[in-house]
Order: sequence, then structure tokens, then C-alpha cells
Amino acid sequence: MKALVVIANGSEELEAVTIIDILARAKIQVTTATINSNLETACSRGVKIMADKFLSECNEQYDVIAIPGGLPGADNLAGSQLLIQKIKEQLAANRFVAAICASPAIVLEGNGIIEGRKCTAYPSFQPKLANQSAVHQRVVVDNHLITSQAPGSAIEFSLEIIRQLKGEEAMREVEKPLVLSFKY
Repeated sequence: MKALVVIANGSEELEAVTIIDILARAKIQVTTATINSNLETACSRGVKIMADKFLSECNEQYDVIAIPGGLPGADNLAGSQLLIQKIKEQLAANRFVAAICASPAIVLEGNGIIEGRKCTAYPSFQPKLANQSAVHQRVVVDNHLITSQAPGSAIEFSLEIIRQLKGEEAMREVEKPLVLSFKY
């Protein structure tokens, strides 16, 4: 299984690193790609992440494309026509797209991608979502779209990606040694 995590300057580092780490624990091959002009990405709190590749080099098929939030990262990602094209192709092929924090509202809804699916986002961005039926849930899955609210739900979000890709047992194998106290 393969995952593509797409970052830009201003992406939320806790979300990006959590997604990368949790998916790697499930033995999912993770590629980190950037839309920046160089591989080093300065995240929203100043942490620097070195991407594996430029998004333009990512031409293979991925089981999931994951998009962390953060500002101005989500705005930067929303402006990438290449990313928007890849997301649309991913969903059209019934493969997963996962977005957290500001990205469901800014990147996906802002580019007409959600198309009525249930989803959630960071609380201050929830009013921008057309379908309000699930906005208060921490993690929402609807028709190959996985969304979540914030850095505080990033582990749950990442575990749900594993559940959707590899099943309940694989997700539990990753979850157990994390010693999490919340139920989902």
C-alpha cells in the first residue's frame, strides 16, 4: 500500500508528521511531496520538513492522498492545480483522499471537490462546508473521503486511514502500543 502526503509552506507540522508516522507504523509506504520550489518545507510553527519529492514527480498510483491543514499551508495547497487534478482523479478512481483541519474547507470545498459528501474540518472552517450533517464529528468517512478536525484528532484520523486501507485488525495493531485513552 502507498500513501502520498502533500505539504506546502505553512502546513500544520503536527498533522503532517502524525499522518506520516502512523501510516508508516502500519507498513504503508509513505511518500511526502511538496508543491514548493524546493524540497524543504517551512511549516506553520517554523518546523522544517524535508519532502521526498516534488508533487510533479509523483506519477504513480497511491491508495490514499493525505492533506494536512494549517495556515497558510491549506491556502497554498488549494492554489495548486496539479494537486487539485490529482485529488479529483483519485476520487474518480474510487481511491481515498484524506484531509484534516482547514484543508477540507479550503482545499476540497474551495475547489468543488466534496460534492455533497459528509465531512468535517477545523471548527472555525466548518461553516464553509456545504454539507453540515457531520461537522461536529472528530473523524468522518464518506465515499472515499476521510476528514478530520484538528491537530488534536490527527492520531484518530491517521488510524482511520489505516482502517479504511487495511482493515480493523491492522488499525488495532498500530493503535494498541500507542496507549491511547480515547474511544472511537
